[in-house]
Amino acid sequence: MFIKKIMEKTVIFALFYSVFLIGINYSQSTRSLINEGVDLYENGKYKDSEIKFRKSGEQDKHKFESYYNLGASLYKQNRFEESAVSYSEAIKNTIEKEQKAKTFYNLGNSLLKAKKN
Repeated sequence: MFIKKIMEKTVIFALFYSVFLIGINYSQSTRSLINEGVDLYENGKYKDSEIKFRKSGEQDKHKFESYYNLGASLYKQNRFEESAVSYSEAIKNTIEKEQKAKTFYNLGNSLLKAKKN
């Protein structure tokens, strides 16, 4: 009986540990896409950075950084309406006041530029 309980606990631990490791790999993958996108953005490769940010958003549909950075890439490409949509999604995916304020500011700029075109 004692051995059976130990085996059950070992199996349960192994399952939780496996799920934990999968979660870490998933997060690192999303994070690495965002980091690659930021590097591309900083080097003026806005279209390439857009692709990385879109992929990171597909992996984690609730990742503020994916939408915020995508909005910035689209803005740099003069795609202001799309940028506004991305900033709107970023706002939905954060509760941080500073992030919201920064994103609302960028959203306003995107909307102004979209009206001028």
